[in-house]
Amino acid sequence: VTFGDDGKPVRMIGTVQDITDRRKIETALIQSKEFNSAVLNSIEDHIAVLDRDGCILAVNESWMRFARENNADMGLIGTGVNYLDVCSQASSDESSEDIESVQGAIKLIHDVLSGSCASFTMEYPCHAPTRQRWFQMVALPFKGAKGGVVIAHRDITKIKQSEIRLRQANQQITRLKKRLAKE
Repeated sequence: VTFGDDGKPVRMIGTVQDITDRRKIETALIQSKEFNSAVLNSIEDHIAVLDRDGCILAVNESWMRFARENNADMGLIGTGVNYLDVCSQASSDESSEDIESVQGAIKLIHDVLSGSCASFTMEYPCHAPTRQRWFQMVALPFKGAKGGVVIAHRDITKIKQSEIRLRQANQQITRLKKRLAKE
């Protein structure tokens, strides 16, 4: 802006830049993020995405709901928290069998993070005071810019309960066969 002797603007010089393409890209990025979030939150498995250091980048709604239902410290399950540290601390309160299971899982997650293991799947008990539960954990490499790993926990309690009932039924059949053979 150029001003005259009287202090009033006399001339104004400016530039105009077309930002249409930038706006389209920004809109597409927002839509992509919303789509990815909707997909992640529609999955019933409890999912967390970790960076290379084991810090949580994202969790889905199922992960949060499970934490709330189990009275978890919500400050220990969200973004920015080191998942591996939380697992290590939690394992110190577990039985020796559970400690080995947790430590094994932590080692395998480190192996996936380092690339020395492509992925892993493991089953583990996670019993609540009021009921027995089992989960299957799957860890896969996260191939995003920040690297890391995707952890999914699937509730397999119904499957495990069915296996237990089947095993008990087979044991009963074996006992009855032996009894019948004796008779």
